Amino acid sequence: MAVSIYGNINDTYKPPKIDLFSLAKEHNNKPTTSFRDRLSLGMFSNMEAQAPDGDISLSEKEDALMNSFKSIADEISSGYEAGTRARYVQDEASEDGYRLLSKEEEISILQKEFDEFVNDRFGEKHQKEGEEVLKALNMIGSAMGNAWQKYYELEKIPADFIDGVIDSSRRYIEKL
Repeated sequence: MAVSIYGNINDTYKPPKIDLFSLAKEHNNKPTTSFRDRLSLGMFSNMEAQAPDGDISLSEKEDALMNSFKSIADEISSGYEAGTRARYVQDEASEDGYRLLSKEEEISILQKEFDEFVNDRFGEKHQKEGEEVLKALNMIGSAMGNAWQKYYELEKIPADFIDGVIDSSRRYIEKL
């Protein structure tokens, strides 16, 4: 049960300010990495394990990405179920400026960052950027000779790829 103290005789009492990041450093905890960074690192690590030569298909990229997502989702779920996971967010309405996240809130944050990552990595904007790179390489290549251009191919992403990956992630979350 929390006890709230409001002032004292000489009004010197101030509510405690807890800096969780400083406490983590004092206990030698690793820095927190965003879900987006973990998804990216996990995906590329999984891809490297699947195809060390770098020749990887879109379906293998999807598998690598989903394995990364599932790993993080499982870590969150099992941590909350075991009572060993505690994540905080800033909340100005709380007494100390932070509040504990629920499992559902943290999974929701993961899903949001996953959706954004998939759209950024495989979406229309990424495709257009790839086309611009190819266009620039073609201009340079025509001036230098086209022999080196065989090493760059534009990754073609099917229209339903993004929706399929996001739907798979949501179905996985529903099972947790």
